[in-house]
Amino acid sequence: MLIDHTNNRAAQGIHDFSLALKDGYEQVIRKPDLLNTDYAFEMFSKAHQEFIHLFDTLASGQRVSLNESTQAILAELHDYLHQEIDTGVAGQIVETRTALDTEQQPDTLSIAANPVESVGNYVLTQINLDKQNIDSEHSQREFDADVLDIFIEEADELLVGMDHDLNTWSSHPDDTTALNNLMRYLHTLKGGANMVQATHIGLIAHELETIYERVIKGQLKAEPHIIQAIRLIQDDVADRIQLIREKSIDYPATHILSVLHNIDQQGPIEAVQASTAVEPQFSHDAVDLHELEYVVDDIVLAIDQTPELLETEPLDQDQRPAIDDAQLFIDANQDTGLDPVEVVARETFIEEARELIDDGLSILSQWFDQRSNRSFLLQLQRIAHSLKGGAKMVKLEEVADIAYELENAFEQFGLHNFNSNVYDGLLEKTFHWLDAAIFKHHYDNFEGLKSSLHGIEYVDVSAQLPEKLSRTNLIFEQSISEFVQGDGTEPPSMLGEWDLSQKTESNNEMIRISADLVEKMIDLSGENAINRSRIEMDLGQLGNTLTDMELAIQRLADQLRRMEGELESQIIAKHGDLSARYADFDPLEMDQYSSLNQLSKSLAESASDLVDFKTTLAEKIRDTEGLLLQQSRIQAEIQESLMRTRLVPFSRLLPRLQRLVRQTSSTVNKPTELLVNNTEGELDRNILEKLVSPLEHMLRNAIDHGIEDAEQRQKSGKALTGRIDLNISRQLQMCLYRLR
Repeated sequence: MLIDHTNNRAAQGIHDFSLALKDGYEQVIRKPDLLNTDYAFEMFSKAHQEFIHLFDTLASGQRVSLNESTQAILAELHDYLHQEIDTGVAGQIVETRTALDTEQQPDTLSIAANPVESVGNYVLTQINLDKQNIDSEHSQREFDADVLDIFIEEADELLVGMDHDLNTWSSHPDDTTALNNLMRYLHTLKGGANMVQATHIGLIAHELETIYERVIKGQLKAEPHIIQAIRLIQDDVADRIQLIREKSIDYPATHILSVLHNIDQQGPIEAVQASTAVEPQFSHDAVDLHELEYVVDDIVLAIDQTPELLETEPLDQDQRPAIDDAQLFIDANQDTGLDPVEVVARETFIEEARELIDDGLSILSQWFDQRSNRSFLLQLQRIAHSLKGGAKMVKLEEVADIAYELENAFEQFGLHNFNSNVYDGLLEKTFHWLDAAIFKHHYDNFEGLKSSLHGIEYVDVSAQLPEKLSRTNLIFEQSISEFVQGDGTEPPSMLGEWDLSQKTESNNEMIRISADLVEKMIDLSGENAINRSRIEMDLGQLGNTLTDMELAIQRLADQLRRMEGELESQIIAKHGDLSARYADFDPLEMDQYSSLNQLSKSLAESASDLVDFKTTLAEKIRDTEGLLLQQSRIQAEIQESLMRTRLVPFSRLLPRLQRLVRQTSSTVNKPTELLVNNTEGELDRNILEKLVSPLEHMLRNAIDHGIEDAEQRQKSGKALTGRIDLNISRQLQMCLYRLR
């Protein structure tokens, strides 16, 4: 079957390789004595590893051909299998195998005694093999700094949830809630990794997500060795994210992907034996030889996506729409003379596009109900970005352009906190247009839709239209009417005299800001507190000045009264002399007062006005002091809130420490578990980051020097798994860590 479906230019290398392997298995069936040595299994193992690399090459969209190293492997296998075997040689081979069985029997027994540990060692070996490719030319080193920071912060939160739910699932394998959470975490991680071009992490997340989905559907049994392998691989994902944070490197994951691909095809013992060639797994029985053919058939079923196979294979009801879409797309393109690789790429895009559009419409509906939840906008932006990238890959330029405008619209919605429902109909119509364009090749009204998306205004971000007007004509029909572009006149505003009917939404929004910005805000808050203290001090000095001013005004008023009394006495004495001289003349009243008398009266009034001014200033100072007191309380609350933003729970560090314990204990073969008490406390983020290295150093030393290996613990009557207790307590302003 594999030979038939790979007989084309794109997969010619796989076709030739399959023919060579088929010839090899035929030789084994005719001459089963060839399997009496480890060398035969080593050769077949190398051949199948190379076979997997060929499939990886085909999956990446490249043409497959046999290079020199691949041809050398096939030639070596051919020379060995076509040799003549006589009785003497056969006897020698049997004798050699018997000796090998005798020598290697203890190793086999030790493997069988602890299959989970064997799988753990095997997976760690594959992880270390991948780490040797950190400096490979296939490693990704170019990342957008701003997007990468967002991804790393989001990934840290996802890793905490993944570790918690993985522990829950390992303790209760029937808990589907934990599995669903793990699938959601990995799907989000995959989307974020692909968004920052960390494709190797994205591939691992995709494979893990697929495994969890198979477990939920009952296609894969959650055995202990599978859970152990998944735990180690998720630890490796965390290490990869840490490497991206520190060195901005995303290196290939060839061996880990191979483990995930074959996680259900090999048992715990077989996985180790296939990698170390401890014990041959094949015998002379014809049934065992046919199992080789079954393995090849499984590979064919996993990679063969041709329409003929899809028509003959019974499908679940939920799988039929995607297959029908793919078949429709293939029928529309079968006369275009496309390269087989391009056909495979288009089939892949069609299957992914169906899922993306369905998810997009579902998430869009959720955003209509919860517009304050910005995570929906981020998911919609990622969906549009994925559609744009896939459309460009298969050269659907119209779809790529509309997806780009849609992605930009969702991005602007997030930047402007857009909560209006004015464009709800346009957004849904765009998703329906993409559906028709991808699966039916209907590109009606492409320019009009593109112009409408490009012309979205982000001015009135809270305007609400009535429901019957905001979401009319949402069902996409095959023939779409052209948008009327107008005759050059300005139409009336759509955002006019509508009654606002916006729902009351809970204030549960979250935004991401950089740590440097938080530090700057804390510094500015401190500067603000200092300036407030200076204003309070200046107001106190101003109050003292007003007190001195009041005393000066009182002295001035007293002096003016005394001066006015002296002037009155002089006037009375002067008029007494004049009255005696001119007894028959009554002088005018104003003639009794001179300009000096008038000035003294004016000065007295000015002194009274100064008292009023002083009283007004004193009241203003009291009001200002009251406002400063309120501002002081607000300032203290802001300062405390900003300081709390730097606090993180210690439990955030637990997955990293437990991961370190698992890796270290596996490396030195000393099974150990870490128990942490009182993890509810919070600590400054900078201090917690500085504590990581000392804690990791102490944990490594505790495992290396304080824990015996399994054999010694068994001889001493101790539990096979050692235990490290980390107790956290607080004494006054100090945090105390006890490790024992």
